[in-house]
Amino acid sequence: MPPARSPRLLALAVAAAAVLPVLGAPPATAEEPPAPAAPDAPAPGDTIVGELVQGYVDPSPSAALETDEDHADSLVSWIETDSGDAVRVPTADVEDIETGATVEVTLGAAVADEVAAADLAPAQEVLAAEVLTAPAEATAPAAGAVNHQVTVVMLQPAGAARDTTTLAEVMAAVNGPVAAFWEQQTDGAVRLGTVAGLDWTTQSALTCSDPFALWREAATRARWTEGPGRHLLVYVPADSPGCGYGLGTIGNGLGSGGLAYVQAAETAVIAHEFGHNLGLGHSSLLQCDGVVDSGPCQVTGYYDLYDVMGVSWEQVGSLNAVHAASLGLLPPSAAPTLTAGAATTQYTLAPVGARTGTRAVRLVDSDGYVFWLEYRTPTGQDSWLGTAADVARLQSGVLLRQETYVQGDTSWLMDGTPSSQSGWESDLAVALPPTTPLSFGAVPFTVTVVEATPSGARVRVSAGPPAPVHPIDAAYAQLGGSRVLGEPTSGLVCGYTGDGCRRSYAGGVIAWTPSTGAHVVRGAILERWQSLGAETGPLGYPIGDDAAVPGGFRTDFARGSIYWSAATGARMVRGAILQRYVAAGGPAALGFPVADDGGTADGTGALVRLQGGAIYWSGRTGAHVVRGAILDRWRSLGAQTGVLGYPTGDDVAVPGGFKTDFAGGSLYWSAATGARMVRGAILQRYVAAGGPAALGFPVADDGGTADGTGALVRLQGGVVYWSPRTGAHDVRGAILERWRSLGAQTGVLGYPTGDDTAVPGGFRTDFAGGSIYWSGPTGARFVRGAILQRYVAAGGPAALGFPVADDGGTADGTGALVRLQGGVVYWSPRTGAHVVRGAILERWRSLSAQSGILGYPTGDDTPVPGGFKTDFAGGSIYWSPSTGAHAVRGGILSLWLQQGGPTGALGFPVTDQAALPDGGGWQVRFQHGTLVERPDGTVETTTG
Repeated sequence: MPPARSPRLLALAVAAAAVLPVLGAPPATAEEPPAPAAPDAPAPGDTIVGELVQGYVDPSPSAALETDEDHADSLVSWIETDSGDAVRVPTADVEDIETGATVEVTLGAAVADEVAAADLAPAQEVLAAEVLTAPAEATAPAAGAVNHQVTVVMLQPAGAARDTTTLAEVMAAVNGPVAAFWEQQTDGAVRLGTVAGLDWTTQSALTCSDPFALWREAATRARWTEGPGRHLLVYVPADSPGCGYGLGTIGNGLGSGGLAYVQAAETAVIAHEFGHNLGLGHSSLLQCDGVVDSGPCQVTGYYDLYDVMGVSWEQVGSLNAVHAASLGLLPPSAAPTLTAGAATTQYTLAPVGARTGTRAVRLVDSDGYVFWLEYRTPTGQDSWLGTAADVARLQSGVLLRQETYVQGDTSWLMDGTPSSQSGWESDLAVALPPTTPLSFGAVPFTVTVVEATPSGARVRVSAGPPAPVHPIDAAYAQLGGSRVLGEPTSGLVCGYTGDGCRRSYAGGVIAWTPSTGAHVVRGAILERWQSLGAETGPLGYPIGDDAAVPGGFRTDFARGSIYWSAATGARMVRGAILQRYVAAGGPAALGFPVADDGGTADGTGALVRLQGGAIYWSGRTGAHVVRGAILDRWRSLGAQTGVLGYPTGDDVAVPGGFKTDFAGGSLYWSAATGARMVRGAILQRYVAAGGPAALGFPVADDGGTADGTGALVRLQGGVVYWSPRTGAHDVRGAILERWRSLGAQTGVLGYPTGDDTAVPGGFRTDFAGGSIYWSGPTGARFVRGAILQRYVAAGGPAALGFPVADDGGTADGTGALVRLQGGVVYWSPRTGAHVVRGAILERWRSLSAQSGILGYPTGDDTPVPGGFKTDFAGGSIYWSPSTGAHAVRGGILSLWLQQGGPTGALGFPVTDQAALPDGGGWQVRFQHGTLVERPDGTVETTTG
């Protein structure tokens, strides 16, 4: 429970006795009398006699809703003497004395209490106190058309600058909306009106640090004397230093007058201060951690935005039931009482703003606490609720309040939908939730709002321990009760399978078991569930409530779910298929099921057909999504009974399209190619090569080659061919075109044995009968056999460049060759394949190449010190930069080599071997001599 109450009134405004001393006698002349001087503070040890007065300085609306407000926020106490002087004392020193009592106190030294540094003068310690007279009895309202006479004084405290507010504006506010409010709220008992007004005069020498001195000055200037029903309202300019937004003395009933000052000519603050004059404290907000009235709790001062005695903001709500009752404005017929232990009773509350019928219910707890129920709707004084003027977004509904006498509050608005402590600051939702029992107090009281309409709210109140609430009834209330599901159409029926219970309502069914909890099923989903056997059917009990999904609704059950849309009706989905459906995005991604899930036609799996595809399942492959053109193509191939079998993967996006994997292959789709099938080793090669990103999409299903010896798939960027002997390999671009021109797999090259492969400057593809090389300058050319082997061994394109023509036979028909950018590879059966290039190649050709005296090469172009050489069947050609390329043969070649060849004494040849003019043999001139071979085979050396 909240903290215990004090037996006295602690008001959030200045509290004083009903009959105050005369603050100023009328002057002898009509001239304005001089302002009274401020009294000197009593000395420590002095004894004074006077009335105990307590209060708060009311903050502005913005400051009241801030935690760092600028004004004193603790209870403040004074002793008001017969002479009108006020001495501030620490509240803690007089906490056992009732406000309004006449006391004799002995004062001590000045003390620094928590408000001394705020707006008010320092307090003086109370060394001793004796109560001389109890507070005076309440006064009755005077008779007459205006029984509460208001004198308005415009006063400029020291240090304050006048604002633009006029006396006429303040008087108009009092005579207009303020008077109308209090006449309506008191049923005519309080009729306010101005009887005098004093406009701005000379600036005062006083400040709000001593409000009684300020009032005394205003009373003297306006010739005002106090009495029952007489009010002095002082207007001080906005932002006056040290002044509160408003301050009013506390009276003791409807006939009381009093003192007040305000900083604004606003209805809310003026009506608020007159409420203090009539004897009312503040209405604040009580919040507790997740419950109504126990555990960690917090009272936020002024934070009742429904009530005139809460925050003085632009909307002035009706007087609450607690305050109306304290003023004697609620007869028993309008506010029946229910005490602890009484039988459960039902009441119909009329809106507070209607001011007729049962306006409140008073609940008296076993420990003396008093609670009140009232009903707020956009009616009468509360007509702003639920409109654009309700900027705080306050709720209409039944409110719970507590009488209190703690820290100046006389009413606490309690949170009927309590939030956790972390959410207190933003929680303005306080109305009791419909159909949900709410318990509070020591009894405890349990209140249920049975029904709420614009004309009234039916509440059921139990004054004892609440009866156990079945989880089904709790769920019904949580869902919104009759507003959502309508009234019950059956009793609570238990004994179902699994210890379950059910209750039917006009709008659905709530089913419950200890293991699944209570959940609602309704509409077409309910009908489908019942048609399947309800809790005894394949789905079992619900484990979730009817929930909205994009385009429809879903309800989860212990063994599956039912989905509904207007287009598809209610359909069942279960098990692994349901898991896959949810994981894939459910209705938002795949649409709603168009039929219940069920077995496949061949009895080996299961499926559910959806608006946007299908999900198929088998024990071996699991559940996977198939949709769109891929689904159509798969079905045309026999679906799970066809060549592809069940899906092993979901519909997946790939660059430019989609693919779905199946047990027997995959289907690829793009807008340009449609859906095409790829399988086996061809599929593996296609994927390994980069799939659509590298080779594009298949333009036809895979299939056998024309000769029946292999298989292929044609792709946007090439072809993958397969044979049992060579495996699957991709061929593409100009190499593919050249290979096809040669007869493809039935031509000279046969099936590919390697993939399209990048080589420096171009690409190569290997085939069973050779290779095709391609570069931009040379195009695609094939190379085969020993020539290919030699070409590769010599370094291929990196060493010899690309072939500039296909390999082919030599002109004499005795060998073969391939011409390359960097040379030629020649072959003959006797000499094999060898590389000839550069100047040696040119020299050899000048000697008629293989048809000349040298014949075919028997060795490759080989480096020697200082140059290169190539061996041929009939001799050799040597080359150096300084000598060029020259042929050497026979005995001359042998002797030269014996003498060291290019590194010997003779150096490189500088002429080809040639016949002597006289027929006497052959000679070769070298860099450093000459060799001559005679007809008899002898070789002579000439040097120099």
